[in-house]
Amino acid sequence: MTAFDSKTLPPELEAFHPALARWFAGAFGEPTPVQREAWEAIRTGHHVLIAAPTGSGKTLAALLPCLDHCVRAKSRPGAEPGVKVVYVTPLKALNNDIHHHIVGFAEAIDRLAAESGEPWPGLRAAVRTGDTTAAQRAAMLRRPPDVLVTTPESLYILLLSEKGRRMLRTAEHVIVDEIHDLAADRRGAHLSLTLERLAELCPARLRRIGVSATQKPLARVARFLAGWEEPRETLPDPDARGEAADVAGMAEDAEADEAFEHPYGYRPRPVRIVESRMERRIELTVTMPDQPAGSRKIELVWKPIVERLLKLMEGARSVIVFVNSRRLAERLTLHLNDHAGYEMSMSHHGSVSRERRLEIERRLKSGDLRVIVATSSLELGIDVGHVDLVIQLDSPLSAAGGIQRFGRAGHAVGGVSRGAIVARARDQLPEIAVLAKRIVERDIEPIEPIRDPLDVLSQHVVAMAAASSDPIDADTLHRLIVRSDSFRSFPPERLHAALLVLGGHYPFARPLIEYDGLTGRIARRGSGAMAALTGAGTIPSSSAYPVHHAETRVRLGELDEEYIEESRVGDVFQLGTSSWRIQSIRQDRVYAVETGNRYSEIPFWRNEGPGRSYELGQAVGRLWAELERRLAAGGDAPDAGDAVDAGTAPGAEDASDAEVAPGAEDASVAGAASGTGNAVDAGTAPGTEDASVAGAASGTGNAVDAGTAPGTEDASVAGAASGTGNAVDAGTAPGTEDVSDAGPDARTPAAVADGTAACPASSVPAGRKDADADTMDWLSRAFHLDGGSAAGLVAFFRAQQAQGGVPTDRRLIIEYYRDVTGRWHIALLNHWGKRVNRTWLLAIRHVLERTLGQQIYAHARDGGIELVLPEWGPAWLEAVRQVTSDNVERLLTEAIPGSPLFGASFRRIAETSLLLQRSFRRTPMWQKRIRSEELLREALPYADRFPYLQEAMRRTLREELDLPNLLDALRALENGEVRIVMRETAHPSPLAAAFVSDYAMKQLYEGDQLSGDLQMQLIGINRKLAGELFGEDALRRAVRPEAVEDERRRLAEPGPGGPPADADGLYALLKRRGDSSAAELAGWAGVRTEEWLAALERDGRAVPLDFGGETRWICADELDMYREFPETPASIAFVAGRWTERVLSFTLEDLISRYPRLSPVQARAVVDELLLRERIEPSPIAGDDGAESWMNSRTAARILRRSVREARREAEPLEPERWLLEAAALQHALPGTRLAGESGLLAVIRRLQGLFLPLELWETAVFPSRLNGYRGEWLDALCGGGEVFWIARGDAGSDQVLVAFFLAESRDLWLPALRQSAGRPVSHPELLDRLRDGGAAFLTKLARETDRLPSELLSDLLDLARDGHVSNDQFAPLRLALSAKPPKSPQTGSAGASRGLPRTGSGQGRWYALSDLLREADAEPANAPPETAIMAWTRHLLDGFGILAKETAEHWSPFGWDALLPVLRQLEEMGVVTRGPFVRDAQTMQFVPRDRIDALRRPPVAAGDDGGVTVLAASDPANPFGMLAPWPGRPGASFARRSGNFLVLRGGDWLLWIEGYGKNVFTMRPPEAIGAEALTDAMRRAFRAIMQMARRSKIRIACLNGEPAAESAEAAPLLRAIGAERDARAMTVWLSSLGR
Repeated sequence: MTAFDSKTLPPELEAFHPALARWFAGAFGEPTPVQREAWEAIRTGHHVLIAAPTGSGKTLAALLPCLDHCVRAKSRPGAEPGVKVVYVTPLKALNNDIHHHIVGFAEAIDRLAAESGEPWPGLRAAVRTGDTTAAQRAAMLRRPPDVLVTTPESLYILLLSEKGRRMLRTAEHVIVDEIHDLAADRRGAHLSLTLERLAELCPARLRRIGVSATQKPLARVARFLAGWEEPRETLPDPDARGEAADVAGMAEDAEADEAFEHPYGYRPRPVRIVESRMERRIELTVTMPDQPAGSRKIELVWKPIVERLLKLMEGARSVIVFVNSRRLAERLTLHLNDHAGYEMSMSHHGSVSRERRLEIERRLKSGDLRVIVATSSLELGIDVGHVDLVIQLDSPLSAAGGIQRFGRAGHAVGGVSRGAIVARARDQLPEIAVLAKRIVERDIEPIEPIRDPLDVLSQHVVAMAAASSDPIDADTLHRLIVRSDSFRSFPPERLHAALLVLGGHYPFARPLIEYDGLTGRIARRGSGAMAALTGAGTIPSSSAYPVHHAETRVRLGELDEEYIEESRVGDVFQLGTSSWRIQSIRQDRVYAVETGNRYSEIPFWRNEGPGRSYELGQAVGRLWAELERRLAAGGDAPDAGDAVDAGTAPGAEDASDAEVAPGAEDASVAGAASGTGNAVDAGTAPGTEDASVAGAASGTGNAVDAGTAPGTEDASVAGAASGTGNAVDAGTAPGTEDVSDAGPDARTPAAVADGTAACPASSVPAGRKDADADTMDWLSRAFHLDGGSAAGLVAFFRAQQAQGGVPTDRRLIIEYYRDVTGRWHIALLNHWGKRVNRTWLLAIRHVLERTLGQQIYAHARDGGIELVLPEWGPAWLEAVRQVTSDNVERLLTEAIPGSPLFGASFRRIAETSLLLQRSFRRTPMWQKRIRSEELLREALPYADRFPYLQEAMRRTLREELDLPNLLDALRALENGEVRIVMRETAHPSPLAAAFVSDYAMKQLYEGDQLSGDLQMQLIGINRKLAGELFGEDALRRAVRPEAVEDERRRLAEPGPGGPPADADGLYALLKRRGDSSAAELAGWAGVRTEEWLAALERDGRAVPLDFGGETRWICADELDMYREFPETPASIAFVAGRWTERVLSFTLEDLISRYPRLSPVQARAVVDELLLRERIEPSPIAGDDGAESWMNSRTAARILRRSVREARREAEPLEPERWLLEAAALQHALPGTRLAGESGLLAVIRRLQGLFLPLELWETAVFPSRLNGYRGEWLDALCGGGEVFWIARGDAGSDQVLVAFFLAESRDLWLPALRQSAGRPVSHPELLDRLRDGGAAFLTKLARETDRLPSELLSDLLDLARDGHVSNDQFAPLRLALSAKPPKSPQTGSAGASRGLPRTGSGQGRWYALSDLLREADAEPANAPPETAIMAWTRHLLDGFGILAKETAEHWSPFGWDALLPVLRQLEEMGVVTRGPFVRDAQTMQFVPRDRIDALRRPPVAAGDDGGVTVLAASDPANPFGMLAPWPGRPGASFARRSGNFLVLRGGDWLLWIEGYGKNVFTMRPPEAIGAEALTDAMRRAFRAIMQMARRSKIRIACLNGEPAAESAEAAPLLRAIGAERDARAMTVWLSSLGR
């Protein structure tokens, strides 16, 4: 480096220290304009905000004058050591990068000063992040650096300790780099308070400098940076503290809004805004690879993407490819390397370890690596050396993010950034086009700082209290808080409410500070410092698993908790381009070893993207409108009725033509727009001649007419719009043939959802070709699309226009179609973005579910909303109509508490507010949820006083959702700015097709997520319902005496930590226990109780109260609660609710005795309130006098959990044969348990109802094995008498027909099955409509009415029976159809005939539609709660099988395991069932009724007349093999649950396996081990039973144990002993030879 003479230095450097100035001149030459302006502002003492593009030298613009000030301060005699400059960045990696640069600068200046001999005090820099070692931290405190580079969280932690504060109190400058990344989120609010605390700490004025390339509006960011100062403060002398009196630069970006107003009269600290005028050019191209048509192979999908990326990379030495997810980063890296044949790329994201990320950055910088595939981990200014090219795969999501990413290329001053955006699908192109234009023009999104986050404030309050040795005044604290711009409007009342919680006012919230609400005194508490340390930051603690190398223990990265839960030891995954095999999974980490070049799975990380902003969506909508205008020249002009949308399109002079809808003969439709609503008419509804629907718009909302609904002749549904809401006229109703509204291409079958052209190129009009060419040229010039992507966007637009209509910023399309399952999909297509659409959907769904009484599938995306309904109806339209700008906030307030969003928001707030304990170790998500739900349950009684509940609502409404922009959108609908057009389509349009994969994925992969209606049903499953179904005795028997005694001992103890050791400990005990006498307290606290009580009373912390002549002590801050008791719900929950936690159980008399002021009526009201709040429940232990008693819910839960644990320990696995005998006995299939007659059949059906079995099995195996002398007439009589009915359904993938029987009285069992059948396809809708409208009828009557032959009609009826839509009041039709011979020729029979049901047979009995039963059930008053059905099925299966596991539930229940498992878990908590490994070798956990466990240890049911031999069909429901338990390993046997296969047991011993009705027989043990006599007796009884069940006269045994029966020396004697005769190589036994 050359030493410059001072005469050669640029004049701007002359004011700097000579060494510093010469170093800069030698290294960089002339300063940039932004450096000149920033240096002057910083040197003169301003707070400064620097806005300059990447590569403009903005880092040194901020840093150099601070370093100069630091050096000069150090040079003064007696200078105090300590940090002079605090440099804050949002990323640890960026911190390391900045630290590396500063150290490099300092070393270079050291060398230069040594060469010149000039005095130079030197510069020391250090970095402090979460990765800093303990030794480095200690060294830093002993010898503070001049420059500290840190993160917001680490700066906050440093202020916790005395040594840290001492090190920081000398700071005079703080630089906030990449300020845009912090200002818009909670981390920024956290930093804002930290800066105010730092400013309060430092004697010298702390000057703040913000730096970023992407910030807008500048005035708002400047206010965030500098904050406010109290009005009484006078402006200091600029010469004394460097404060600038002017606010140069502020006015040019100031806003005339609340940004410069303070509710408490504070004034803004002046900020000098330095905005670079240097143009940083970005050369950007948007491209899209060609996709192979119809390809589903993953390698064929990725091949063109990789090839396009490699084509773009040609000539580039170093490339960064940005993607939007970690999984995509890993996948793309894998495909790039596979295609190249070597490691050309490596993935870089937050789940890769810090060490590996640094190594990847080093390799790119050194040239050893050509490509990094990165997420946002490299978006900010991390130095990776020179980058030639940046590629973004998919949308960059925002212009600011895109500028940051593309700015990584050509990073040098004056460089040009080269970049490309690669779209993987056409539907991404509109958003990408808009963003590409904005990125090039540097038109970024405005920053919206987070306001008043309570969790951030809570952390700082606890930290400040912990760090202060003296009490803090609440008013003083409030004055400091409102200096922060993020908290400028924070009210003192809200602060007081938060301090009460943090101070332990509520006994369920852990106390972290001492707070006296009367005096406003805040003091430290022992637990506060650790809580503030472990809970630092606004990012909730991760539940991800750290991954470590199994041998070196080096951290490799982290994997999502859900991914690990689905993984097993030995699985191979990819992380950072390497394949790793899981060696072990521990509670808090995963150990893995690197494995060779073998197949590895790409992990997934659950993280929902933020979605498109509303403002960006509006821009996308305007692009669609302009595309429509430009392409209209080709003959595809938009409908006249949609011309209103052209009003905002460039070149549109007048939108007045929009006032009359096409085809409307009456212009009165236009008049509707003159009111407060908006009438939208896409044409006259089919069958109507009048457009008077417009009159509906005279209300206050949008009139929406859906036309004629399916199956109706009337469009009166539109009349619903006469109230408040939106009415839309869809024109064509579902099922009509008119698509005139869709434009010319809508009639072209060639228009398909993949965006292909709607007609062949040869038939495209010349005008359309010219319009397409001109539009593509415009897209290339204005939006930087290459030829292929421009053509793709035009084709995508035309396909959408042809099939569903085009949504724009002024038009919303409602598209609806019916899928193959008969469900209606309704897509509300717009460009509003995910947050706005999710907000709208929540309100719509709330209205809709309140109307329907059940949940529906609904999903929101950037491009709209989809609803999926089982049936068409006006309810959805009414729900859309009812959501208006006037009521949407109220609807959301009602809907949010029941949504997952609220639970998640409260959990995050509780954690980051320190209400939930955090640690440095991984905490599983399920534990977080449980703790959060418990806290939420405790806080609910104080909803109006507990500020964190209100914060969760506010955060959900304002941050997770987007209410302000939804209000704008709804107002635009209501005032006519946005029109609604409805379209029915045969298939989803390209935009609607985006929802299809979401719907399919949810059905396929979210098995653990219950359907919405089941979630609603499960809400009400409680102890009362369990008692009604299982009996109160079952609940009481669940409680173990030892569990009760254990809880009694626990309640007698003083609590956590043992007896109190001082007055503070006694106060904590009093807070936990509530009102207590001195004697009660002395029993826990000992002899010093009186002394400590006196001290607490003297300090105003405890007061005595009179309770009916007894003096008890309470905490002073609870006095108001006790005065209110029992008049308010909150006081009842606080006073009485806390008392119930101290007693084992209580009666009404106990409650009155404790609180003598209560009258019996008041005491009963207290109990009712606590029951309503679920704070108490009926006591599971009976009192001696039998009086009604209650128990605290948490106490009862602990007793039951202990009882459950004890019961689980006693669970011992039994052989599957034992379970077979148990189920057979329960189902009357065991000898000695069989029944007879109609009453016996009714009992058998009661036990087996709802089980769908093959039609032929019922009367050949199931009924005969359970009923002595079974006769089909019994079944016909029960069906004919209305006591029993049947439902059939086709077995998917086979010709088999399955049938289930139900008792008419068992409504809770058959109603879910009927609802399932109602959604199945209909093969003959006309015939079904006849049965629905005309009622039950005999076959002959139906034949006359339809003028068809009975045999033909019977075929259709059997088809409908197979579909699950009709039944008969006798079983004979199915029985006779089954016995008839099928036609020999496959061509015989009518089209659409039911497979598996022959076309002959009787038509006796009346046929009826099963929907009649469903309609009658729905019309009945809903006496039983909806959750009864799922509980009834749980009870039914437990009664029928004695055990319940996943396999049983999935096979037999209409709800499935996902629905039954939560019920079983709740029943286990109630003690009704026990979970354990009850079946040996079963792969899943089983549940067994508690009272059945002891019975299982006893011998099986005694044998009857059959000598203890049980013959059971392999497909019989009682057989656990092949379902619950695996088949045994018997060589030669073909085990299967197939007709003709049987198991033969004696007692609990499985003796024989019989296949093919006796064709092959196997002994399950060697014959000699069974004994000849026992074996022959078993075979005799088994063959006789099989022939009687199957109605056969003989059985031909071909093989015994795999050998020919007649030739086997072992088999022949045994078979001859039972009377078998030789038949060639087989043996035949006749029924007549077996006796009775």
